[in-house]
Amino acid sequence: MDNPESHTIEELRRRFQDLNDQKVRAEQDLKNAEQSLGNLKAQAREAFGTDDPGELKAKLQQIEAENLRKRQEYQQSLDKIEASLRKVEADDGENPDEE
Repeated sequence: MDNPESHTIEELRRRFQDLNDQKVRAEQDLKNAEQSLGNLKAQAREAFGTDDPGELKAKLQQIEAENLRKRQEYQQSLDKIEASLRKVEADDGENPDEE
């Protein structure tokens, strides 16, 4: 450790200024973060009716479940269409002279 008496007043002033600069930057970063958080909360309230993290998580899970259900329904519809097309092609292959 440095001996407290070994620093000049100029070194101590520079050290204080460096620490003060860090404090000012940290305060500004905090202010910016709080402002961003406020903006994001306002956006969440507008879009989802809440800014509560637990409620937002529940809404996200609900949306994901709904998307999964819709994707499965879409896949089933496509599977039915493909099956119908294969049946039509198979029927057409059995009766090529019927045109």
